[in-house]
Amino acid sequence: MADDPSGVRDERLSVTAEVERLEGPFRTGLLGSVTVPDTVKRAVRLLEPRGAAGLDVVLRDRDGERDDRVGVTLRGASVAGWEGVPLAAEDVRGRVDYAADALTCRDVALRVLGAPVRIAEGRLEGLSGAAPRATLDVAARGLPLDRRLRAALGVLADDAAGVWDELDPEPDLRGDVHASVRPPGGAGPPLELRFDALSGGLRVLGLRIVLDEGEARFDGGSVAGSAAGRLGEGDFRAGAFHLDTRSGDARVDLDARSLEFARDLVPLVTEETAASVTSTLRPTLLHVVGARLAWDAAARRLTASGTASLRPAERDVHADDGGHAVEGTVAFDGLTVDLPVGGGVRAQGAVRISETALAVGVDVEDLEGRATVVYDSGEEAGLYATVDEASARLAGFPLEALSFRLHAAGERLRVDDVTAQVHGGRLAGRFQRGGERLAYRGAFTVESLDLALAGGDPGAERAGHVDLDVRFRNPSGEPEIGRASCRERV
Repeated sequence: MADDPSGVRDERLSVTAEVERLEGPFRTGLLGSVTVPDTVKRAVRLLEPRGAAGLDVVLRDRDGERDDRVGVTLRGASVAGWEGVPLAAEDVRGRVDYAADALTCRDVALRVLGAPVRIAEGRLEGLSGAAPRATLDVAARGLPLDRRLRAALGVLADDAAGVWDELDPEPDLRGDVHASVRPPGGAGPPLELRFDALSGGLRVLGLRIVLDEGEARFDGGSVAGSAAGRLGEGDFRAGAFHLDTRSGDARVDLDARSLEFARDLVPLVTEETAASVTSTLRPTLLHVVGARLAWDAAARRLTASGTASLRPAERDVHADDGGHAVEGTVAFDGLTVDLPVGGGVRAQGAVRISETALAVGVDVEDLEGRATVVYDSGEEAGLYATVDEASARLAGFPLEALSFRLHAAGERLRVDDVTAQVHGGRLAGRFQRGGERLAYRGAFTVESLDLALAGGDPGAERAGHVDLDVRFRNPSGEPEIGRASCRERV
């Protein structure tokens, strides 16, 4: 203790020491000291430092005014988080200084959730107050991004909570992260995050995707970026995505290739529907090009525009193996998919069909036209479609002005109210596949078929018109028609 010439009382205590263990007797003695400032004791209680460190302490009381300075050089120590931010760290190496009611550090290395982290600059001010103010610039490599990180960030990540709620990251999701933390009310948002080299799994609307690459930015209210990886058995690329972390609304520009139809779409379609499609339809791949998806979190509605195509995975669409098959392209704009919280799926919208072929007991080729489709997983589960202004070739016959209604549920397929123009005549009928003791059956009539247009034997001359009434039934599903009848009137 000393007094300066003006008579001001001045007390000073300087200590330099090496400590093997910050916990145990050292911590007990520090917390029981009457000379250690209360703010330092509070920091020790909250951070719970453990491990080795070097200490450089100056405690000074100048006529009742404290001017304490504490320098701690951590050598592989561990610390717990601060109030509201339970971000524990291990293998901490670097210097932390206390002065003027604040902790500061620069170029400190540590490990968080097992990943290497470096604090380029950090400051925690107002330690004696109820809400200290943090300023941090932190970089991490390969940091786990699942809910463990959300829990560790505590109140710092409250504004970004929607990221974990909507994306549901899995434990293997990792990335390189740069974080900037600023006091509330400053020039920028309290928390800014940049993610690079993203990899691992997450679930979006229940769909499990695995990222091979990706980057994103969080700026205090939204996350935006791009990503690519695997969706089920196929590949996808999100050229751009945007998520509002407050509302949960999202937008995605998406391309996808070689998805297994319809298994890779669960839960956008139900497990039962996917199993039925897999057992009924020959292996089919789904490709999506230029899709724009918008998610309304409050309504739990997905709105989609783009182009999708179905292609056989193994063989020609008309391969004679007894299964259903489909190959074609569908353009959609404003297609909606409702996913209520209680379960169930309902999709509906208008589409444009082109270059489509079907093998469902009878061959349909070159199908083009407009359709309104509805998929419902409720009590009346199935796919409903109404097609109009279409054209196609049915068993080789060219159809124009084609319209029909379709209902597919499980292995059953019904096509009703078929009308079309064929070779100058008018066709009408219905077709059904699947049912008890039935592979398929159908009934069609044709009025005023023009024999000259219908053709036939090149050496024969045909003229006039014919009416046809054709009915067929096949209980077995073998290629040969089981029973058929045809009446004609010339």
